[in-house]
Amino acid sequence: MTSGTPTPELTIVTDSAIPPDVAATAEELADPEKVYRLRRLRFGAERDRYGRLSDRNGNLNVALAVAALACVGLGIWRAPGFYWLAGVFAMGFVAAYIVLGRVNALQRSYAERWTMCNEGLARRRRDWAALPLPPAADAGAAAPLAGDLDLLGRASLEHLLNTPGTPMGRETLRGWILGAAPPDVIRRRQRAVAELAPLLNFREELAVRGRLVGAAQPAYGAFVRWAEADFWLSLPGMAWLVWLTRALGLLTVALMVAQGVGAVHVPWWLILVTLNGVISAIYWRRLEAEIQPVESLRNACLAYADLFHTVGAQPVRAEDLVRIRAVLAGPGASAETRMRALGRITTLATLRRSILYGAIQLVTLVGFQTAWMLERWRAGSRRGPAMWLAALGELEALCALATLAFDHPDWVFPEVGGEKYHNEDTEERRGRDGLTAEGAEVAERTRSLTTENTEDTERTERGRREGGERAVGGEGEDGTGDDTEGTEGRGEGRNRTAVEIAEEHEVGGGDQEGAGDVGGANGGDRGRAQGDATVVVARGLGHPLLPPAVCVRNDVQVGPPGTLLLVTGSNMSGKSTLLRAIGLNVVLAQAGGPVCAAALWLPPVRLATAIRVRDSLEEGVSYFLAELRRLREIVEAAHPRPDRDQPPLLYLLDEMLHGTNTAERQIAARRILRHLVAQGAIGVVSTHDLTLADTPGLAKVSVPVHFTETLTSGEDEASGGVEASSGEAGIGPVMRFDYRLRPGIATSTNALRLMEAVGLDLTDEIEDA
Repeated sequence: MTSGTPTPELTIVTDSAIPPDVAATAEELADPEKVYRLRRLRFGAERDRYGRLSDRNGNLNVALAVAALACVGLGIWRAPGFYWLAGVFAMGFVAAYIVLGRVNALQRSYAERWTMCNEGLARRRRDWAALPLPPAADAGAAAPLAGDLDLLGRASLEHLLNTPGTPMGRETLRGWILGAAPPDVIRRRQRAVAELAPLLNFREELAVRGRLVGAAQPAYGAFVRWAEADFWLSLPGMAWLVWLTRALGLLTVALMVAQGVGAVHVPWWLILVTLNGVISAIYWRRLEAEIQPVESLRNACLAYADLFHTVGAQPVRAEDLVRIRAVLAGPGASAETRMRALGRITTLATLRRSILYGAIQLVTLVGFQTAWMLERWRAGSRRGPAMWLAALGELEALCALATLAFDHPDWVFPEVGGEKYHNEDTEERRGRDGLTAEGAEVAERTRSLTTENTEDTERTERGRREGGERAVGGEGEDGTGDDTEGTEGRGEGRNRTAVEIAEEHEVGGGDQEGAGDVGGANGGDRGRAQGDATVVVARGLGHPLLPPAVCVRNDVQVGPPGTLLLVTGSNMSGKSTLLRAIGLNVVLAQAGGPVCAAALWLPPVRLATAIRVRDSLEEGVSYFLAELRRLREIVEAAHPRPDRDQPPLLYLLDEMLHGTNTAERQIAARRILRHLVAQGAIGVVSTHDLTLADTPGLAKVSVPVHFTETLTSGEDEASGGVEASSGEAGIGPVMRFDYRLRPGIATSTNALRLMEAVGLDLTDEIEDA
C-alpha cells in the first residue's frame, strides 16, 4: 500500500444474514489488486482467529465429555447426586458442540474467502496453475471454435471466468461462451454485470455458498428430474395406502408401549410387524425410487436455501437481476422457504443410512410417510426447482462477468447493435448516459469502471502524437496465454486507426456524441461505424488471456462487407494472436461481458474460424483434408439463408491451406476469399503470401496491415521482448517484436534469421554439399 493512502474500509460478512451490499468506492474499483491483497490479509487473520477458537472449543468439548462420564461413574460408585452434575456437564457439552460447529463453519468461510482473494490475484497475473480448472467439456463442444480461440479448458476464457461455484452456474456460463446472445439480451446483461461489478461482498458471499452447494450436490440434473417426476402416493387412488400405513405404524408402536408398561401381556405387535414387513416388501422398489434421489440432499437443500436468502437480501435495479429475484421469490412460497422445508423432510430420508433403519421401518413404516411428504413437496413446487436453479445459474454467470469487469477497470462494455439487427427505438430509449431509464442510476455507480481507461487512452494518444513510445511485451505466434515475455506496459500500434479506416471506406458520417450501454463510449468511432451495420471497430484491442502487464493493444476495423483485413508479418510477430484477440473479444461481447479494449463497436455476427486445424490419424484425415473440410464449413456458413434472417459471418483464417504446394495454395486461397467477399461476409486473414493482396479481385477489397520486428545485437538488447540467441555460449543476434499493427504489406521476413538466432545456421554445410 502507498504510504499516506487511507485504507478502504470493507465490510466483512461473518454469518449467513449478510446486510445488503453497497458499491465499492472509486479507489477500490481503480486498483483491484490492492483490494484483493487487503481482503486477503483480513480474511487470513479472521481464519486464523477462528482456528484458534476452534482448538480451544475442541479441548473444552473433550473436558466436558470427560467430566460428564466421570460424574456418571461417581454416581454409580458412591453418590447418586453426581448424576445431576453429569447432566449439567452433558448440557454444557451439547452447547459447546453447537458453538464449535458454528466456529468451524466461520473458519471454513474465511478460509474460502482467503482462497478466492488469491485466485483474484492469480487471474490478474494469468497464473493458470493457481486457478481452479473448470470441469472438462465434451470433446465436440463448439468444435472447432473452442479450440481455435481457447474458449474451454486450461488457460482459456472459461478458465479465466471460472468463479461460479454451482454446477448450473458453470453450465450456464459455458453456454454463454459458446452461444452468442441477441443484442437486446446482451444489453440487459451488460447492465446487470455493471451493477454487480462493484458489489464485492455480495459476489463473494454468493461464490462461497455456491462452492458449498457444488460440493454437496454435483448432479443437480437428477434433482430437477426427481422434482418433475410423476406422483404415486399422492394420487387419489392411493390414499388408502397412506392411511393404512399410518394406522399400522401407530398401532404397532402403541402395542409395544402397552406391553412395556404391562397393560398387555401378549406380544400382539409381532403380528403387525410381520404385516408391516409384507407391505414394505411389496412396495419397496417404489419407495426406493421416491426417496433414494434425495436421501443425500439435506446439506445441499440448506446450502441452496442460504444462497436464495443471499440473493433475496440484496437490493437490485437491473432488469435481469430483478427478474431473477422475482423467480426466487415465487408467486407463493419463496424458493428459500421451499428448500428449507425440503431439507427438513430429507432429514427423515437420511434414516436409510442407519443400520437400524430396517427395524424402524418394520415398526413405524416411516418410508411411506417420508415418500408421501416428498410428493406433497413436489406437488407444491413442481417446476420450481428447474426455474430456481436456472435463475441461480444465470446470476452466477453474470457474477463471473462482473468479476472480470472488476478485475480489469480499463476494459469496457462494447456497443452492440446494427441498423438491421437492433430495435429502431434504441436511441429513443437511451438516457443521457447511453442507458435505458432503469439503468441510468447503475451508470452513475459504475462510471468509475471506465474513467481510468478514458484518461489512460487520452494520455496514450497524446504520447503517440508526440512520438513517444512505451515498451511493451507480447505473445508469440502460437497465441496461447502462457510463457509470455516482455516489459511492462500497454501499447497501441500506430497504424491507421479504426476511425481513419472507416473514413477511407466512407462508413457513416462525422463524429457524434454517444456512449455505449454501460461504459462503452465509442464517440466518433461509433458514429462512423453505424453507417454500416456490419463493421467491427475497435480502439486499443488486446488479447483477453494475456496478463495486462504484457498485453499490447491495437486499433482494428473489420468490414464493411466487400472488404477483408489482410494481416501479414514474419514468424512470431503476432498475427495469430491478433486473430484470437478479435475472436475472444467478440465472444465476450456476445456473452454480455466487458472486452479487452478501449472501445468496441460490434454488430451481431456469426463467428467462424480456421486457426488450429488438426489432422486425425484415427480417422485417416490428413492436415490438408482437415483444413479443406473446415473451410467448406465456413464457405457454407457464409451463404445467405432466405428462410432465416441471419447476422453476417465474421471469419478468422490463419495461414490458409499451407498443407499443399505454393502454386495451388495461392489459387485456392484467392478463390475462397473472393467467394467469401462476394457473399457479404467480413473477416480477417493472416498470411505469409505477400502477393495475395495483388491478385485481381482482391487488391481493391483487401485492407493490408502487418507486424514487423527489429534485429539487434545481444549486448545492446534491453530486457524484454522476444529473444533468440545463437550458439551455446555468448549472446548472438536478438530479435525483438513490438506486436504493433502497421498499415500496408509486411516488408521483411525472418525465418532464416530465426534459424541463425537459435543456432541452426547451416549455410556453410549446404554450400559444401
